[in-house]
Amino acid sequence: MLAFDKRHADKRKEWLKTYTEELFVDHSNKFLRYSDFVNKELILFSVADCARSIPSLCDGLKPGQRKIMYACFKRKLKQEIKVA
Repeated sequence: MLAFDKRHADKRKEWLKTYTEELFVDHSNKFLRYSDFVNKELILFSVADCARSIPSLCDGLKPGQRKIMYACFKRKLKQEIKVA
């Protein structure tokens, strides 16, 4: 399958280029075709995953890392703490 197979990485890149803001699944329908799920919901997840995985040019941080830094500065943490 295009979305998961490692051998189709180049095809997957082309598939991700087809993303537009208008892509969404109508959740008012009771049934959802597999092709709609893959080509609408899964592409949204893939684009969001890429956005979370690529560091920003401004500060070199990913969004998750930026949230952690914000929380540390807000709580004035100076020593290491354990997280679960």
